[in-house]
Amino acid sequence: MELVAGACRYPPVGIRGLSAARGHNEYRSAPIKEFTQHANNNVMLIAQIELEEAVENIDNLMATPGLDVALIGPNDLAVSLGASSNTDPKVTAAIERVIEAGKRHNIPTGIHLRDLAPVQEWGRKGMQMLTCGSDVGFLTDGASAVVRGLKG
Repeated sequence: MELVAGACRYPPVGIRGLSAARGHNEYRSAPIKEFTQHANNNVMLIAQIELEEAVENIDNLMATPGLDVALIGPNDLAVSLGASSNTDPKVTAAIERVIEAGKRHNIPTGIHLRDLAPVQEWGRKGMQMLTCGSDVGFLTDGASAVVRGLKG
């Protein structure tokens, strides 16, 4: 994980190779020191916690220098744990373990789910990066509502 963290930032903080005038900076050139400092200060490293192994090693992952957020993928985590849904008690316990590790290491935790109510509940339990729904889901929901309305 430390190698990944280092690859996200430029020297002297990390090991990322320099290619300044590219899409990630709108093709603008800048003095190297200014560019690398700005980039290093504006990158966010998010570890996706989606495997049982990640939960088992959560304290080691959270101790990685440069880690900004631990984001749980609840559906993939459920599959990894052999659970039938992301609301299975095994999944809930694993997510709570990640939240507690985040508090110990002062690393924000987060989750992405389709429905608002469980996202709000995880927020009440201490998660700080909360995402809900998707562009495709929003479009599908809107189109479905129109079709239902037309059918009367």
